[in-house]
Amino acid sequence: MARTAAPRAPDGIAPGEMSLRGYLEALERDHPDQVIHVTAPVDPARFEVTAVLKQLEQRRRYPLVVFDRPLDLRGQPSPMPIVTNIYATRERCAMSLGLRPEDATSGLSLEYARREERTLPPIVVDADRAPVREVVRTGDAVDGTTRWMPDRTST
Repeated sequence: MARTAAPRAPDGIAPGEMSLRGYLEALERDHPDQVIHVTAPVDPARFEVTAVLKQLEQRRRYPLVVFDRPLDLRGQPSPMPIVTNIYATRERCAMSLGLRPEDATSGLSLEYARREERTLPPIVVDADRAPVREVVRTGDAVDGTTRWMPDRTST
């Protein structure tokens, strides 16, 4: 049986220590069979995301799924995609830590235990470069209905 490589981290980043964006890019590049993009609009508030995942599960398929065009609570396209099923398989869990998919059993458990034993210092990111600051809204520009997560308190 051929051995499969873990996704390659971008240059300068240690395997298993890349960002979510970096992991998604590497997974799509190195294991495109592990990723599905749903390009049609979906309404999470009407459980359309859940329905897609349920259909995949009934077929015993557990890919990482990117919903490229989710709707917000007003039924408008959201500026953010939904990414789900990231850790739906032990193989992807292993790859997210820089291991090969074949290491998804004891290798993954040992690596996880090793990482719990060692603490890492936080990585300080300049406020101007922080990904969380890519979209900043203040004052009247803040609109809670533009989020794509269903509001469970109002149902």
